[in-house]
Amino acid sequence: MDHVDCIVAGAGVIGLAIAREMAQRGLDTLILEAENAIGTGTSSRNSEVIHAGIYYPAGSQKARLCVAGREQLYRYCEKRAVPHARCGKLIVATDAEQEPVLASILANASACGAGDLTPLTAAGARALEPKLRCTAALLSPATGIIDSHALMLALRGDVEEHGAALSLNTRIVCGRIEGGRIVLDAVDSTSGERFEIATAPRRLPAHLTGSTRNSCRNFAMPRAIIFRSPAGRRSRGWSIPYPSRHRAGVPLPKA
Repeated sequence: MDHVDCIVAGAGVIGLAIAREMAQRGLDTLILEAENAIGTGTSSRNSEVIHAGIYYPAGSQKARLCVAGREQLYRYCEKRAVPHARCGKLIVATDAEQEPVLASILANASACGAGDLTPLTAAGARALEPKLRCTAALLSPATGIIDSHALMLALRGDVEEHGAALSLNTRIVCGRIEGGRIVLDAVDSTSGERFEIATAPRRLPAHLTGSTRNSCRNFAMPRAIIFRSPAGRRSRGWSIPYPSRHRAGVPLPKA
């Protein structure tokens, strides 16, 4: 790539998903990851649950995004053969005093659009889980589980298929705005060498119009990356042979 339109900091599930979206929109994208592999932070330490959107406040952005996102995630997993299961879950009342809480959960889930929650009697719950002790329950069929590592590998594959680049062992130390551009101070984790990455803003591509154009304004949209050595030398652009991005990542070029 001679020019980069978007830089993403971090190759966890969020960073990879953002990079995938940017790359699919036709933007040259570069991901900088401080560790030596993708998804070694929070993304590898989660419950791997696909939430149905039951508990968020009705009308909140969290509720709206969770309900819409879970269905998008299920479709993506099916399309990309990511291991997952729409296994459902039971929310139980262990005594009669907790049953009104189930009623409030059911009402909130319906208001959030989570839907499909089914009230069960104790006998109905035990039909699903014979050793369960409860007085009543709610069945949430939309709740599921997912292999988060397989999900990140699928996202990385999509990112690279659309021409984006991943640089591992590249830690961003700090950043500043200088002369109308964003300058990032970074360090190569393997060698300890420090360098700067500067982005020069540009107009968005003509095909990014309407709501897409507006949403992209929230991102730093550089025209190019400038790599500076301590002596002030610099090389413009980013050039990585495509096959190398399938290995353990590529270090930043030395100016």
